[in-house]
Amino acid sequence: MAKIPYDLILLQEEYQSFLGRPLTNQLGNQFQTANQILQVKPNGQIIIDAVAAGSVNTLLSDLSRLGLQNFAIAGRTISGSLPIAALDQAASLTSLQFLNPAYRPITNVGLTTSQGDQATRANLMGNNLGLTGIGTTVGILSDSFGRRSDLATTALQDVSNGDLPGPGNPNGFTTAVNILDDGASGSLIDEGRAMAQLIHDLAPAANLAFHTAFGGQAGFAQGILDLANAGATVIVDDVFNLAEPFFQDGPIAQAVDEVVANGIPYFSSAGNTARQSYQSAFVNSGVSFTSGQLPVAVQPGNTNPGGFFGGIAHDFDPG
Repeated sequence: MAKIPYDLILLQEEYQSFLGRPLTNQLGNQFQTANQILQVKPNGQIIIDAVAAGSVNTLLSDLSRLGLQNFAIAGRTISGSLPIAALDQAASLTSLQFLNPAYRPITNVGLTTSQGDQATRANLMGNNLGLTGIGTTVGILSDSFGRRSDLATTALQDVSNGDLPGPGNPNGFTTAVNILDDGASGSLIDEGRAMAQLIHDLAPAANLAFHTAFGGQAGFAQGILDLANAGATVIVDDVFNLAEPFFQDGPIAQAVDEVVANGIPYFSSAGNTARQSYQSAFVNSGVSFTSGQLPVAVQPGNTNPGGFFGGIAHDFDPG
């Protein structure tokens, strides 16, 4: 099992334990995991990101035989839904370099009723300059659009209330939202519909299109390209993907670069994480990093020991 992480090994054990229980003790005969950052479906599948050791088509063929569904490809990465029971078989594939769960992305959602129309002065531009978004199509990436049935309103009610475009909109905006992929995993909150409501306030004459960003890294990347191919002239997301690399462009960033190179502006949310951050005055660790060597203690009185960009490392955990 060296090609898959420990949390997937635990998930497989958890699933096997579930299958061994009497059906009367299984909640609706649907599997639920205790690990809430995994995207697990009630039918016993998990959304994964798999990287090919060689040919991505060979890996796709191998994973398809194991039950892979709803897949997308970006470079050598394949994202899709794989049966939990097939994880051990997947881990033994020679065509696989490694396989990770597509950890549940974070939607940057706030708690305040939006006043964005006034804050951005879009209302003044619309009233005074006639800028209503007509002729544009805004592509939206988030978790889902119309998956939940227990929210305050449905998408159809949003249309009739004037919060979304579509047939029945009292303001005459009859072009319905183009839903390319509404997501397939559980615990979705229709954050994409909330974004569409905000955009409709800002640019009421703009066309809207939606694609889930909760399909793994390759699925997210494919969603960006699909929105562009569907005619989006602007694309926005509110998603932070936990597996995106920091020091190089992964599949998602590469897809962003591709659409931007084709003249489509792309905007990603910057936060709404409030106090969930790190802040500290500099704490001298007494350690300097010399390029290519192990850390060495800083000598007393040596304020510029070289390495680590010519400075001293900050101590994130004093003591």
